[in-house]
Amino acid sequence: MRVIYKYELKIDNINTIIMPAEHVILKVAEQDGKLFFWAEVDTSTEEIGKIFMIYGTGQELSHGGYEYFDSVIMSNGLVWHIYA
Repeated sequence: MRVIYKYELKIDNINTIIMPAEHVILKVAEQDGKLFFWAEVDTSTEEIGKIFMIYGTGQELSHGGYEYFDSVIMSNGLVWHIYA
């Protein structure tokens, strides 16, 4: 079954999120002061640990080949850049 799920990202350099192997990340945004992403997932597939790298503006990058996905401007003015 294909559904859209919401996942929280911690404001930390590395996040490992357990989610179905077949997925499409749709959006990353702030909601109620927290960072989330929404993904279309196929719940019939096995779960994997998907790694997200999160960097603030000016931080040294060590994303090791992960691809840029999106940037989010938080309500407190901080900007986070997400690689997956």
